[in-house]
Amino acid sequence: MKFAQTAVAIMLLFSPALIAGGRKAPPNMQAFNVTCPAKALLPKLDFQYHRCHIGDEESCAQFVSLFRHAIPEYDCQRSFDQDYIVPALWLADAATEDYIRLLSHLRSPAARELFASEEFRSVLDGALAEEFGPLSRRAAKRLATSKSHRPPN
Repeated sequence: MKFAQTAVAIMLLFSPALIAGGRKAPPNMQAFNVTCPAKALLPKLDFQYHRCHIGDEESCAQFVSLFRHAIPEYDCQRSFDQDYIVPALWLADAATEDYIRLLSHLRSPAARELFASEEFRSVLDGALAEEFGPLSRRAAKRLATSKSHRPPN
């Protein structure tokens, strides 16, 4: 039984879909990173990240807005993705974790709503999914509960 579990683990580890992440590109997609906003978006996101990190609330609002724009997949592709497309955020490489960690600590309504969203959870992969997925789902439950307890306007 141990051999079978090890074999399955090795197959999963080297599965192209898991190495590449994202999702398989549509068969008719021939060009990548044409409409992907990463080249223009990620430097702005990084700038706002650093300003927000030191407490600039306006930058935090901009960071959340830019983060939201970095979530869709567009036609983004990293050098090793081959025929997969990924969220623009993933092109930030190692900074992605820093951005996610900051978003998880922000308390503005827009940040909480984004962190609690299925859209946000869709960009989580691997260890980030293990760490932030449950936190995001709990945040979604708290958000739903708080919305259901609000008095009508």
